[in-house]
Amino acid sequence: MKPEKKPLLDKSSESNRIKKTIFFLITIFIPVLFFVFLEIGLRLFDYGGDHALFIDGPEKLASKYWRINPNAAGRFFFMQSTIPSPVRDLFLKKKPANGYRIFILGGSTAAGFPYNNNLTFSRILEKRLQDTYPQFHFEVVNTAMSAINTYALLDFLDEVFEHSPDLILIYAGHNEYYGAMGVGSLESLGNSRNLVKMYLKLRRIKTVLLLRSLIGNIKKAIHSAVHDGSGIDPSQSLMARIVGEQTIPLNSAMYQSGCNQFRENFKEIIERIQERNIPLLVGDLVCNLRDQVPFISVKNDKGESADDAFKTAWQLVKQQKTEEARKMYVLAKDMDALRFRAPSEFNRIIKALSIDYKFPVAPVNAFFEANSPDSIIGHNLILEHLHPNISGYFLMTKAFYTAILKGKIITSELDSANLKNDAYYRKEWGYTELDSIVGELTVRSLKEGWPFKSKELPKRFLHDFKPANLFEKIAMKKLGSTDFSMEMAHLELAGYYEKQKNFADAYREYLALIHSIPYETEFYEKAATLLLMNGDYQQAFKLLSKSLKIYPTFFAVKWLGLIHLKSNNLKQALEYLEKAEMMSANDPQVLYNLCRIYLQTGNEPAGYELYKRLKNIAPNSAYAKDLDNRFRNE
Repeated sequence: MKPEKKPLLDKSSESNRIKKTIFFLITIFIPVLFFVFLEIGLRLFDYGGDHALFIDGPEKLASKYWRINPNAAGRFFFMQSTIPSPVRDLFLKKKPANGYRIFILGGSTAAGFPYNNNLTFSRILEKRLQDTYPQFHFEVVNTAMSAINTYALLDFLDEVFEHSPDLILIYAGHNEYYGAMGVGSLESLGNSRNLVKMYLKLRRIKTVLLLRSLIGNIKKAIHSAVHDGSGIDPSQSLMARIVGEQTIPLNSAMYQSGCNQFRENFKEIIERIQERNIPLLVGDLVCNLRDQVPFISVKNDKGESADDAFKTAWQLVKQQKTEEARKMYVLAKDMDALRFRAPSEFNRIIKALSIDYKFPVAPVNAFFEANSPDSIIGHNLILEHLHPNISGYFLMTKAFYTAILKGKIITSELDSANLKNDAYYRKEWGYTELDSIVGELTVRSLKEGWPFKSKELPKRFLHDFKPANLFEKIAMKKLGSTDFSMEMAHLELAGYYEKQKNFADAYREYLALIHSIPYETEFYEKAATLLLMNGDYQQAFKLLSKSLKIYPTFFAVKWLGLIHLKSNNLKQALEYLEKAEMMSANDPQVLYNLCRIYLQTGNEPAGYELYKRLKNIAPNSAYAKDLDNRFRNE
């Protein structure tokens, strides 16, 4: 019996199925391949840049130090043409055996706005701790920056953990509503924490960054259309540009979303820190109550408003009912519908979490109240609505420092003989009148714009202000140009003082620069030069020794040798000057003094060789003539 033949139709069906499968796979893989090649291309061209929190230190320090990435905030902002910059902190790639590393997380107050790096509370705290516990090498790394909130802090944690923190400090909350990805921000991704957290994980994919930029451009276009084509005014402060929802009444749905965002993010931050057994210290929040009228006042269901509460508080102060007045000022702040100042609920959340999770709270608010008239915080310590003045930043430092000591967070013995009072640090700190004036004028310029004034009013402060003295002239030069930094401002003023032979004030400017960028050896050398001119060899030696730990420069090595020689420490002088000679073989001063040491220590052949080299390089110099006499007499 012959086998039954299958119909040709079956073969045709099988062929069709194969074709359909191939077609289906092609339709799947073409888009996949497209996005794979798109991602590869975007990475090749480094689309979006590097948003890592920590990158190699600058140039000659790259192999030794990490620094905070100036572009780190780019991961959070896609509606802004400019992004906030972090404090310029470096820390060692190899943590010393006696190292104690503290990381600070927070917003613009923690970053020291409106002052330069020398007046951040982190810089002052590092010095106070170093004096108190000299057995440690302290590194206080400040990752804070403007316009970020607890989402950013949460996103930074893994990168912070990679660098062996011994303590984490947090001062954050004022940006919770309008900071990047906050519920009321123009940069918001909605109210879902899970959605925002998923985005923060996916943003490492370049294609996601491209998509984010496209969405941002669409949002800008919509924002421009809704606001009569005005768009986002780049002349406005970041504070003004980032606001999405201006009116968020007390206890409204969006208000509650912000409180929930703060609470849940903070809980996760705490849990992740405590999982790694890292000590945590959180500061409670302060702001201007007495002297900041509510930005936006709306009536609630009972007909009450922020303006009403503020006026009542003012009347109560006049009646000397200060405690009642303070409560009404707090209510006025809480009812202010423009959420630039954190509501009181945030401090209650911090306190509740500190009890639940057993971590200490730095009593920043209590310290500010104790140093304010009637215990009501105002312009005595706050510049505008929430940023401390210089006295405020020193007080904020004291609150954290006191909490560290009181809570025995650092378990080692402190050096009680080396403890210094608050007045000492205020007097000896590296800042000048220029810092104060730049801060003051920065705030005056800020208050020329929204929300302090209507958006419709032109910002004319920088145009109309007439400097009354050199400080204001240099300060306005700094405020008016992105190319003229605060460091350049201090250098210009120091140069002016030097021309006037006012070396004491020139030295103070260089000291401010050292406190601003403590890893820039040029500033140590300029300050040391003035000290050497004044005969203060001891202080010059201290500065140059610090400089040498950062990076060995010829200037520092040479002068450390010369100072040792002046003190007749021949062994140490020889060590430094031989190093200096290796760094610069033809410096007459080094050759002369090395020759002197060789002659004093009986190594006349080596001394004579240096004398010959000096005669060849600078035959008519005073150094050569002095040695001429010595060798002529032998």
